[in-house]
Amino acid sequence: MGLEILHADIDSFFASVEQIEHPSYRNQPVIVGADPMNGKGRGVVSTASYEARKFGIRSAMPISKAFSICPNGIFVRPDMSLYSDYSERVMNIFKKYSPSVEQISIDEAFIDVSGVSKLFGDGVSIAKKIRDDVKKETSLTVSVGIASNKACAKIASDINKPDGLTVCPLGMEKEFISDLDITRLWGVGKKCADKLRNIGINTIGDIANRRCEEMVSIFGSNGYRIWMLSNGIDGDSVYESDEIKSISKEYTFQEDTDSAELLTSTIRSMADYVTRDARRHLLKYKTVSIKLRFSDFTTITRSETLSEYSDDYMTAKKSAEKLLRGNISFRKIRLIGLSISNFSDDIQNTLFEDTEKTYKTDLIIDKLKLKYGEKIGRCGV
Repeated sequence: MGLEILHADIDSFFASVEQIEHPSYRNQPVIVGADPMNGKGRGVVSTASYEARKFGIRSAMPISKAFSICPNGIFVRPDMSLYSDYSERVMNIFKKYSPSVEQISIDEAFIDVSGVSKLFGDGVSIAKKIRDDVKKETSLTVSVGIASNKACAKIASDINKPDGLTVCPLGMEKEFISDLDITRLWGVGKKCADKLRNIGINTIGDIANRRCEEMVSIFGSNGYRIWMLSNGIDGDSVYESDEIKSISKEYTFQEDTDSAELLTSTIRSMADYVTRDARRHLLKYKTVSIKLRFSDFTTITRSETLSEYSDDYMTAKKSAEKLLRGNISFRKIRLIGLSISNFSDDIQNTLFEDTEKTYKTDLIIDKLKLKYGEKIGRCGV
């Protein structure tokens, strides 16, 4: 079996997050970007929901034109902090299935799953698991393309949007992309496409059928790259992201809550998740943080830096519960999050008996959850 590379792209990311956060926006044309100022705005559209795209609204369109096309649309200014939070949650899901994740923007990444088939199955199985996890944990949908190289995987992910899963068959890369428009080719922008059309090239196959030297004479060194990609050839590897800075988990309640019991059980479940992920990456944490978003959308974060590094569940749980107790107010809570950070991968295990027992318990639960899934609990602790 050759390389199996996934390109995962969150569908209509900014607009989808707004629709999740504001239920009244759902099934409505949402346009994220500059203030339209009743048609006089000078900025552009950042992202449009699929309902807005039915009106012909696209990214980078002048906001004034978008307003003229769809004056009754919901125009929203970008909230990059919120989008970054969602992005981190999605990327953490990707990293559950492979250590080789290359994030190329806030809403897309390449995932090399070639070496994890014994754990999670083939590329299609992993793609399905990822899409299910993202939908379950964030309500977002992700379109995934699967191929033997990055360029074809990226093209594949765009073919059946939204919420699509498309496979480029191994050995059929050139044929798979041949009939597609040249703008589907990674790196071919408007100016490049105009030059190609001027010489009678409209499909990716048209490029492949030209001599490589001709492309180089027109586009220089980039012409060689374009010609290679048009033939379904891309030797670029998936470059793993920089070292892990934090591991986090968030949950948005269906109804705002002030139930101490519900909040505590949720934070415990998150502590189990993040510490299990830390152990999987052989990391020990020293900082525990919680995030609370109240019913009025006010958001706070609180952190505690521990005296020693740890990778166990109980330490994170106790710290998170202490932070939670100190910051619950009379306001109901909409979202709760937990993260661990300040990592080290070079700390020796302590040899105290209690620590050893905790470590062994955590490893047993890790193995059980890997085999039977999240239904395996910790008996309320």
